[in-house]
Amino acid sequence: MFVPEYLKQASTNRSFVVRISVIAILILAITVSISSTAFLILSTGVVTTSSEPADQPESNYIAPSFEQKSSNTTRDGVVVTVEGLNTRYPSGEALYFTVTANGNGIFCPKPMASIVKPETGELVWTISSGAACQQTLEQEIDKTWTMNDIEDSSFPLLVGQLFGSGEYRLVVEYNGATIAQDFVQE
Repeated sequence: MFVPEYLKQASTNRSFVVRISVIAILILAITVSISSTAFLILSTGVVTTSSEPADQPESNYIAPSFEQKSSNTTRDGVVVTVEGLNTRYPSGEALYFTVTANGNGIFCPKPMASIVKPETGELVWTISSGAACQQTLEQEIDKTWTMNDIEDSSFPLLVGQLFGSGEYRLVVEYNGATIAQDFVQE
């Protein structure tokens, strides 16, 4: 049987076109499959990217501590300042602060100071029960007390060891002026 040359050529071209079409379809299917898989993995969070090496543990951010300074004024105009209390205390570190009274007014021998829970106001510890203001005449006042000067007991106050870690508030009162500072005991 005689097959003309142009028909042989057409048959060869068709099979070549079919092969190329099959290869193109396979490449397209593989590309779509890879793209879909990558999208699925990234959207479900199975794979995460990070600039940190994988073998380093995740760090927990702890806010830095700083010393606080707050002031208030008594009825007769004496400025009372509390400073030196840190915003956070690591376990085992004792509290420390100073109280300063400056101005012209009634002198009181020592301020009251206590630690309370900020959420409830519940008294946790009385540092100083204070001393009554016995003078009636105003005078020039320039006095600074350390926590050690005013505390009723003579041991360093380790709030965390006595009451556990948590949030606390120092409340200082001097002749009607009240100052509160919050701190965290770890």
